Amino acid sequence: KHKLEVTFYAKPIMGAAGNGEHTHLGMTAKLKNGKTVNLFEAADRGSDFMSPVGFGALMGILKNYEIVNPFVSATNDSFNRMKPDFEAPVCTVTSLGMDCNTPSRNRTVLIGLIRDLDNPLATRFELRSPNPHSNTYMVISAGYAAMIDGIRAALEAEKTPKELELSISKKAGEEDFYLLKDREYRSEENVFDY
Repeated sequence: KHKLEVTFYAKPIMGAAGNGEHTHLGMTAKLKNGKTVNLFEAADRGSDFMSPVGFGALMGILKNYEIVNPFVSATNDSFNRMKPDFEAPVCTVTSLGMDCNTPSRNRTVLIGLIRDLDNPLATRFELRSPNPHSNTYMVISAGYAAMIDGIRAALEAEKTPKELELSISKKAGEEDFYLLKDREYRSEENVFDY
């Protein structure tokens, strides 16, 4: 009727930003007293970005993303939007923010920490690589499987939030208890330019 076609391509028009289907991942628990708590939220929001569970979950996705990615980017078209200036990730890195009181707005990373300084229940991750062809159920399932791997490693190592922040901020070539030696996992820079 209006001479339009419907498409679910991630990048239907060359030269224009693509369609994202960013997926938010979080983890809460309902306590016996009925209170809901965010498992990613730091005990001290002013000095730590996240709890050990939150850091472990994020590290699990980053370390295992090569395994998770086929469930996220299942079509060739999904890669068409992954180029500079289209606000789609091209590097497997995260952004936490410049400090604990300045939430990140880095839209060039694979997965970013989302925090609302007024709402502790809002702390979550935004996985920026899904697209309209992604099966959301598969994305969430693969994401949580990777998160559990990282959570287990962080809790078994009994690391503090500060120690985990150092781990996720390590430079390539530095040894870590969980993350791969020859990779970097955090950037507060625009990764398209940096």
